[in-house]
Amino acid sequence: DNLHFAIGRRISDESIASAVIDRDVMQAVLDHLKMLGVQADLISSEVFALPYEEATWTVWLLQAEDGSCRSLLRTGPQAAAEMDAENLITALNFALEGMESDLRPTKLLLLHSEDKYDAMSVEPHTADIEIDSTDSTSAVVKSLLDELQTLCAEFALEPEIRKLNQASLAAMVSSQDV
Repeated sequence: DNLHFAIGRRISDESIASAVIDRDVMQAVLDHLKMLGVQADLISSEVFALPYEEATWTVWLLQAEDGSCRSLLRTGPQAAAEMDAENLITALNFALEGMESDLRPTKLLLLHSEDKYDAMSVEPHTADIEIDSTDSTSAVVKSLLDELQTLCAEFALEPEIRKLNQASLAAMVSSQDV
């Protein structure tokens, strides 16, 4: 009763992708859009704003104002998850250990930003993703990035790290492929 289910594309003869969202969260998004004078024809998860490439899994580490961190993980065209960052390493380890080595991704794209991300505040526009090499990343994100690089080494994945700025976050969100 409290959840909204959406049916996605057929993945195989036996399964269909689906998405689940808390009805109150969805209503808050719709109310926010209405306040801005926007009529939504489609609502999609921010997970699908993450870049998707064949044989690449993408992780986006998002920091909250209170210093906590959550993560978005995209593993396929319609395969993704959101979780608190504390569970990310365990979830990735579990997923990778359970896969045949020839089915594992060959690359892990790690996205992070020191900007506090709030989907309700991003203004859509286009910009290239910028890679910022300055070292002002929070201790929580630095620790997670270190752990993710260790995981990459353990599973022979190529790590690619991108630090995003606010403009590149907005570009990524506004260009999502649903």
